[in-house]
Amino acid sequence: MRLRAQKHPAPAAFTLMEVMIALAIFFTVAFVILGVVSQGLSTARALRTTRPDASIIAADLWITNKLEEGSESGNFGKIYPDHEWWYDAMADTNGMWHVDIEVYRRGSRGAPESSLSIEMFRPQWQTKKLGLQP
Repeated sequence: MRLRAQKHPAPAAFTLMEVMIALAIFFTVAFVILGVVSQGLSTARALRTTRPDASIIAADLWITNKLEEGSESGNFGKIYPDHEWWYDAMADTNGMWHVDIEVYRRGSRGAPESSLSIEMFRPQWQTKKLGLQP
């Protein structure tokens, strides 16, 4: 009797090379995603303001329309209790205002933590100041 070699179908499995290629692709994609997430978190951390900026005072002056020639100072209240601000405003004859704003740590008048110089065009402030309108 002769034994005949029966052809059995090969078992359904991946070869070692296919598994290694799949793992390489998986880890490459995983590291790219982790890099993007890490970069996004560091960018968000950099955008978070932990101290006051002079632009807060500039925005307040722009919105409230309260500005008089000379200097004024104050603090940020409970929001930033350890900081205070100062500004100096000068009016020009054509309605232009030059404002220098500085933010300091409370009790320190050394170098400001934040400073800003802005030019504002507010002709109604100038005319009221000169008494040209009632």
